[in-house]
Amino acid sequence: MKKNRSPVLNGFTLMEVLVALAILSIALVAIVTANAALENTVMTTEQKISASLFAHNIMAHIQAFGIDKYDQAGDDSIFAHNDDFEYDVQVDATDIVNLRRVKVIIKNNGMPIYQEEGFF
Repeated sequence: MKKNRSPVLNGFTLMEVLVALAILSIALVAIVTANAALENTVMTTEQKISASLFAHNIMAHIQAFGIDKYDQAGDDSIFAHNDDFEYDVQVDATDIVNLRRVKVIIKNNGMPIYQEEGFF
């Protein structure tokens, strides 16, 4: 004699699928947000490294050729053309004769992003 068996249900219910999709979407939003923040950090770091190298180049030029021969107006024609940065050189006298404090400030869109000081 055959017994009537209740049908076996295989698979997931609609509610289970919706909950899984909600959890997955929250995780994906978190990953995309973290990725965007990481890209911003990388771009900022690259910009600061480039500004640092540019400031080192200016200081090396000052050290090699002297501050008196240096154009303090910020004309970067002596350097490789750089559309990203502007620079400002400040020269201050010290208490010691013939020793001056030189500050190079690198700017991007008018905002200072790096500065370097030295004595010559």
